[in-house]
Amino acid sequence: MRPEEFQELLHKYREGRCTPEEVRQLDLWYKKLSTQKEWTLTEAEEAQVKARLWNRIDEKTTPATTRPLNPWTNYRLYMALAASVVLVSVGYWVWLRSSTSQRQPESRFEAAGSYKKVNTTTHIESLTLADGSVVNLYPQSSIAYSRMENSKKREVWLTGSAFFNVHKDSQRPFFVYSGSVVTQVLGTSFWVKAPEGSKAIEVAVRTGRVSVFEQNAAIRRKNDQQAANQSTGVVLTPNQKATFFSTNNHWVTGLVTQPELVGATPAVTNQRFTYEEATLDEVLAELGKAYGIEMVIGNDGLHTCTFTGDLSKQPLYTKLDLICQSINAQYEVRGTRILINGSGCTP
Repeated sequence: MRPEEFQELLHKYREGRCTPEEVRQLDLWYKKLSTQKEWTLTEAEEAQVKARLWNRIDEKTTPATTRPLNPWTNYRLYMALAASVVLVSVGYWVWLRSSTSQRQPESRFEAAGSYKKVNTTTHIESLTLADGSVVNLYPQSSIAYSRMENSKKREVWLTGSAFFNVHKDSQRPFFVYSGSVVTQVLGTSFWVKAPEGSKAIEVAVRTGRVSVFEQNAAIRRKNDQQAANQSTGVVLTPNQKATFFSTNNHWVTGLVTQPELVGATPAVTNQRFTYEEATLDEVLAELGKAYGIEMVIGNDGLHTCTFTGDLSKQPLYTKLDLICQSINAQYEVRGTRILINGSGCTP
């Protein structure tokens, strides 16, 4: 095709006067320009680039005057056309590549009919999802969540920290994806701390029961029979937490920094922990039930110890400090249990 014929075809394309065969020729030419791309564009993005490309080429090839062009001018016009095609093509592909890489997560969620929220403030922002679940998003954290109306499961992607109060729905589990860790619940409240780029991801439970597992565990189980027989996750109950270290695929479980009473109802919150010569077994049994934490006595001599006092307004670890001081004992957190040790009491 001669340069003047190609120029005329471009004008016809812009004005919508091309025949189907001419449109096909231009489409084939356009596709040749994009054979080297190493990324995938949506149909909308491809159409957008295509339209802008034609417009830029048309601007470059439209003569400033209508006087006839001599052969030398035609030759320069043809070279300018070739240069403009290369520059415009490369420019738009580079722009799209950087733009696509920056918007990749957001584009993926948008394509799936989802939304994204970024907390750029210095305070916690509260967000109510379509299913009624509430998310308290911490500063400098982001969350993306899918449409939940007709799906069989509810999904959220988190970077940073957030507290979830999940609306109970036994038919549709709730999944939180944070780095390489997945948290699955039916209806409960819990914290997730997954700073971007961190090798440690923490999940802590406030109420209910949470299943936490590694996102890539299924792949390892499929490829490694030995890994198939190993635990790839943990189940957490109130006041328990788990930290996953991605460097060695290792889980560490423990208790939260500040345990709270299980089930924050007025009756539980106003529960009085007042004792009069109560045995240590009785005191620890009541505390264990109230906080959902197993209390273990490490020395048989402690079973004869008694405690008198009012612990109602004290946090759990302060309660234990006061109890241990009164009976000359010590406590320590071991995993998800609390161990009480000491020399014992004289009968």
